[in-house]
Amino acid sequence: MLKLLCRQATFVLLFSIGNRALEIDPEDYVPFLSDVQEYYKSSGIIFLYDDDSDYFQTLTSLGIFFKLLSDRGILSQAIRFSKIREKYDLSRNVQNLFVVFMTSRRNFDNFCLATWDHDMSYHTWLVIFADSVEAEVKEICLKPSGNPFHLVFNSRMIVRCHNEDWIRKWYSLQENQTEVLDLAKWNRKLGISYKNKNYYESRYDLMGKTIRIATHTFMTSSTNGKMSGFLEDILQELENFMNFTVARVREEDAFGKWDNEAHRWTGLIGSLTNREVDLVVAPITINKFRLRFIDFTMPLLLSKNRIYIKQPDGARVQWSAYFKAFSISSWSFIALVLIAASLMTALIRLIVHETKVLQLSLNYLLENFIRVWGIYCQQGIPEFPSSTSLRLAYFTMLLLTLIIWAIYSASITSYLTFLSPSLPFSDTEGFVRDGSYKLIVLQNSSDQDIILSGLDPILATFQPLLKDLDELPKNPHSGFLQVCNERVGFYASEAVLKGVSGYIPCTLTYIETGQFECLALALRKRSPYITSINYKQLAKIGGQRRG
Repeated sequence: MLKLLCRQATFVLLFSIGNRALEIDPEDYVPFLSDVQEYYKSSGIIFLYDDDSDYFQTLTSLGIFFKLLSDRGILSQAIRFSKIREKYDLSRNVQNLFVVFMTSRRNFDNFCLATWDHDMSYHTWLVIFADSVEAEVKEICLKPSGNPFHLVFNSRMIVRCHNEDWIRKWYSLQENQTEVLDLAKWNRKLGISYKNKNYYESRYDLMGKTIRIATHTFMTSSTNGKMSGFLEDILQELENFMNFTVARVREEDAFGKWDNEAHRWTGLIGSLTNREVDLVVAPITINKFRLRFIDFTMPLLLSKNRIYIKQPDGARVQWSAYFKAFSISSWSFIALVLIAASLMTALIRLIVHETKVLQLSLNYLLENFIRVWGIYCQQGIPEFPSSTSLRLAYFTMLLLTLIIWAIYSASITSYLTFLSPSLPFSDTEGFVRDGSYKLIVLQNSSDQDIILSGLDPILATFQPLLKDLDELPKNPHSGFLQVCNERVGFYASEAVLKGVSGYIPCTLTYIETGQFECLALALRKRSPYITSINYKQLAKIGGQRRG
């Protein structure tokens, strides 16, 4: 599990060499550094030395390290401390491991100054206090006073005091306090061995620290003024796992929109960028532009985006519906049977009454067709024939008619009973082409930004149908009320519908758009709590899979 502390392929060694540089024996430290380098699977070691150190003494000491590390197949090099920002730009997605040798009080003070304006959560650090260091510095290693290295909660600093076997974790909850946690042990034979089984439970303990949160108004219950739903359950789990206290300081009715003129965010995202809150407990859509200003937890949901429309009235049945009980082939078969029966009965009557009908052949055929059609319509005939063959033919047609009518009655009853009202369109192209519906999205949402930006070719076609910005709903509930009361379609995610499904006064239908969105909690950029929250989510997912 110690591997999770560092995700970097480069192992950087910050070697603060001063007056006591020669008192560090490389033979004592290279095996340890080699084990750490192997444990983290780093690609190499970079020695970083102070600018005010003796240049020739530094090169002499570093040359020994280079030789010993090279014998072990480990790449190494050296750069000045002042070049760290130039060589390792914080804007790049690179997280290096720095190792600091403390050989004197001066080294300690220089390192403290170097970290004063440095983001100590960006890299992983290994600080080694040498045996030759002054007693007061040794005491700091065992019991650090204040926060000398300007650490934060998610700082990844590992410390080894003198020649002790224990490797300890340093981090900070308060600006003037350093927390120390036993992590692992090292010796020449066994290397690094993880010892603290409760490391993550202890490491992510905020010890009652207050976390400021902001929520969306639609998530707050009108009865008790508190959040409801699965996000409240997630917050409770995080509160118990990380041992923090919640302070609900903001409630906004908009997720947030980028103001090009003022160059700032509004809504919930604005409360994060203005550092008014630490965490937004709401389903915020993840997109590239927002990631430039805030951080997101692991996705909570992958939700489909649809256009929700009020289901049309199903009481009106079109005249063509009565023909849909049978297929076209079935109707064609019935028509052929009707014609064939007319011809057959006409032929039989012609044979039976041959001497009487020779001069009335055309009228005779029409009359016979009407007789057969009357049987189909369950009507009586003018006279019952005396011929047995005609009686048998009429009786057969009557039975066939009864069977056809029985099947038709059952089919049309079933069809009309379960007839589902349909929209005049079935996809987004038809929705735009129809033009009889207006479109709404949540005000100041990512959906609004994407549609107006025109970056997505499908969503760009919705622009002419989009309502004026001041008419867009501020929360999902008011959006679905518009759907029920007006001729509008609501472009929203499936997750948004589930959140308010119990409060919608009408029946909805929808059309698929083929769009998806990832929803997650939002935090300030480079928040110290994101690792803890993601670890809890991973642990929960792992538990569900095992279950």
